[in-house]
Amino acid sequence: MSNDNEMVKIEKGVPIPKRGGAGGNRKYPWLTMEVGDSFVMAGVQTVSIYRAVYAASIRTGRKFAARKIDGVHRVWRTA
Repeated sequence: MSNDNEMVKIEKGVPIPKRGGAGGNRKYPWLTMEVGDSFVMAGVQTVSIYRAVYAASIRTGRKFAARKIDGVHRVWRTA
């Protein structure tokens, strides 16, 4: 019978990569937006858009608003 520790190789010195954090390497430009800037979120379900906007607000400490205009979702930085 083999020991579980023998089945998994332990590695030392492998650095932990940085998290995406509050906008690093993300799909949407949360950190680069200035108040009044906006962008279109295409091909995303409405509930996912509002969740993304809420999460970005929490992560960045900034305020965003999303609205659907003429069938297109747009997100603004408001503060």
